[in-house]
Amino acid sequence: MERAYCAVPGGTRLFLTGTPEVVKDACEMAENFWPDDLCEAENQAQACLQRLRSRGLTLGLAESCTGGLVAKRITDLPGSSSVFEMGAVTYSNRIKTQLLGVPEE
Repeated sequence: MERAYCAVPGGTRLFLTGTPEVVKDACEMAENFWPDDLCEAENQAQACLQRLRSRGLTLGLAESCTGGLVAKRITDLPGSSSVFEMGAVTYSNRIKTQLLGVPEE
């Protein structure tokens, strides 16, 4: 996989897992949804919300090392409830496996 994004101070990364077909489709969608200009936006959360709204999409998150930072940045914005569905902070490996289906290995 060439692209991976996750919220970090001053930037964004997104990690995708699944079957090769699902990952390929998700990568293509991410590349179309998250072009380089969005990654350089001054307010990435606001830019993300605007893009979700304009495309009629919603957002659900599963976070670990960010501790819910992405969800906080999104939900700090007025009107985010129109697109933000839910967030889960799954920090322990046990919960990642049980709740999200992340392989133990």
